[in-house]
Amino acid sequence: MYKKVTHSIMEEHFDHPMAQEIKKMVDHGAKMNAAWPPTPRSQELVNQLKLQFDQFNTALRNVITGSGTNDPALVFNKQRLTELTAAFGPFFEPYYGKPAAEAAVGHIAEFAKSIEDTISAAAVKGDWNTPAAAALDHMNALAALITSWNTTYWNNRYPTLATYLSQYFQAVVNQISSRAVQDWKKDFDEAERARQIIANGPLLFAPFNNAPDLASQIAFMITQQFPEKFR
Repeated sequence: MYKKVTHSIMEEHFDHPMAQEIKKMVDHGAKMNAAWPPTPRSQELVNQLKLQFDQFNTALRNVITGSGTNDPALVFNKQRLTELTAAFGPFFEPYYGKPAAEAAVGHIAEFAKSIEDTISAAAVKGDWNTPAAAALDHMNALAALITSWNTTYWNNRYPTLATYLSQYFQAVVNQISSRAVQDWKKDFDEAERARQIIANGPLLFAPFNNAPDLASQIAFMITQQFPEKFR
């Protein structure tokens, strides 16, 4: 339970030259938190984004487990991964515009492609460090891009978006390396870690320590930035 504190007194009794600047910060903070507690519409976005991220991760996992085998579903799973990558666009475009959404989808697509290249290289015991590094580069670029959409939300927030995406990348790559040496337990554990990070929080392990999952954080970022769309 909490008490709502209003600040209208500031206009009447606070004549200091900094009063209006402080009021702007107060008003901005109120707007950023106006989507809490959640409304049915804001909760719908959370649920939809969690489903989207979870399906993307499942498709990627299916590509990892099906590669190097005679899995007849591999072609379907690769196509499904491509479709799910493109499906991120409509979540971002209404709020940040088409160029920003396309840039985000581009980084996700290149991440997925680099992971597929990593799988292929690991299967023949080749140099998979280069495509893995490219995948991490795209996760870092995606983190910088989305953070730039709402720096107010991400400033002084931990875990940072870069932490989420780099930890997810590491869990994905660890699945590939574990399967290469037939360490099935580690493969399972890393798959579960990736699943939780991306859409199945709260995250009870370090470095997250009870933080929401990635999909929820991005949904919260949007609903707090555009509260008028979720009333």
